[in-house]
Amino acid sequence: MATVREVIERLQHYDLDAHVAVSLWSTDDVLCMVDEDDGLKLTQEQANKIIDDIDHHHDASIGINWEVIRCHIDFLEQDLEDTKENDDE
Repeated sequence: MATVREVIERLQHYDLDAHVAVSLWSTDDVLCMVDEDDGLKLTQEQANKIIDDIDHHHDASIGINWEVIRCHIDFLEQDLEDTKENDDE
């Protein structure tokens, strides 16, 4: 995943008057989707991993949207549950 600094560096190569389409998602978007009432609390590191995974593996024909973020949160939650079950054995 790119940091804001890296995105700014990339954008500096464009003409300031060039027309572009940009969609920006951040770890804040991931964290606001987490329902702590369900017993899940993500760390900043986990949210960073989710954003990185989304950035590197999203389907360009679908894009990045709230449902994609929700699915990645669910994947991480399942991984955490599987790890806990394995540790308990």
